[in-house]
Amino acid sequence: MKKLLVLILLMLNASTSFAEWTNVNKAGEPKINYVDLDTIKPLNGYVKMWLLMDNKTPKIYQAKTYLSLKQQWEYDCKGDRGRVLYTAIYSANMGNGSVLDAYANDDKVTSAWVPVVPLTVGWINWSIACNKQPPESVPQLKYY
Repeated sequence: MKKLLVLILLMLNASTSFAEWTNVNKAGEPKINYVDLDTIKPLNGYVKMWLLMDNKTPKIYQAKTYLSLKQQWEYDCKGDRGRVLYTAIYSANMGNGSVLDAYANDDKVTSAWVPVVPLTVGWINWSIACNKQPPESVPQLKYY
């Protein structure tokens, strides 16, 4: 199990350490959400893309403070849904600092498809991945 975790960590760092992150939300939001446009990969009717969520204030995960996390999402563009494939949680902003946890969401519970809810960050990310750019005048986003 430890070997699998190390492999996942290496894979996450190798695939996202030189990413060019594009900010996808407006100023004043509680966290800054980025996508790596170079990681958008269509495959068999689905699209995969790496995301970075950067918090302005520290959050708590398993009694440890973190400021950012990277996730690889898979989107079903026709089905208006998405799911998380990989997650890495970092102690510092922009995916820097110590990796507090990293895991593949490979079981049926954590990798369940979730609907894309309009006017949420997930909707913006889905729109970008599926080449359905959201309108320029997006109102204040909802966070769940």
